[in-house]
Amino acid sequence: MPANTGRREHLDDAQFVKELEKLYSLGRTEAAGNVAISFSKIPQKWIKAKVADKKNKKKSTGVSGVMEKPHAIVRAKRQGKTISCVVGEEDLLRFQSNLAACLKSNIDTLRKADKISKKEKKAKKKAAKAAAAAAAKEAEKETAQE
Repeated sequence: MPANTGRREHLDDAQFVKELEKLYSLGRTEAAGNVAISFSKIPQKWIKAKVADKKNKKKSTGVSGVMEKPHAIVRAKRQGKTISCVVGEEDLLRFQSNLAACLKSNIDTLRKADKISKKEKKAKKKAAKAAAAAAAKEAEKETAQE
């Protein structure tokens, strides 16, 4: 078994979506839990290739002639299990559509909001105004009596 170097291997985008679906299904079968998803842009300085000076065995900070396109890192976490994926610019649209399909199919535990009709809203406002006016009149009467 290789030693833990502190670096985490990233999944490819298709594997990431499959693993994300597994995390959501675990949330349904086991105790309730949240799945947190975060998106970050990878800084360009991490992507730049470092040129190694073979003779002196030192790494220079120079940049090779090839610059890579921007990337994004996507992480998902649930109860200590973390998965991550690096998505390139060319794969971004396909990944977003796959992720959207996954989220739409798995967001089923949200509570529906109570719908209040416009008439009920107006009636509540009117009642609140009337109560405020009555309280103001009583306060005036008390101050006038003193």
